[in-house]
Amino acid sequence: MTNDPTPNDNIIDDLHEERGERYGDWTSQAEVAQAIKQSFTLGDSYQGASSQVKEKLDMIANKISRIVNGDPYWADSWNDIAGYATLPNRDLTEKQSATPFLDLAFDQSIANTDGDETKLEALVKKHFES
Repeated sequence: MTNDPTPNDNIIDDLHEERGERYGDWTSQAEVAQAIKQSFTLGDSYQGASSQVKEKLDMIANKISRIVNGDPYWADSWNDIAGYATLPNRDLTEKQSATPFLDLAFDQSIANTDGDETKLEALVKKHFES
């Protein structure tokens, strides 16, 4: 039996090379990701956070690690962070405190008023009456 690479081995090697160029050295990326994740445990509320919240934080940590070890201008990494950060989560809406939950549609509507106080006042009134 020989140790010749199979076609699948070549595909995997190519993928690893491509990802290494994009995200940096795997060992370094993993070490940074783990350091970021370990820092979460220092927070007072981390232990009581839901699995969904912890997973979102872990995925964001992975993306940050890729950014600081690889190509910091690769838009997909930044878009992934935004996606994980805004991922709907029942825990957030069920456990929200007196601080209003982030409402991206409302924020976009505010941006579309272009500073017109009359439009802004009407928008805020409509939003909080619903």
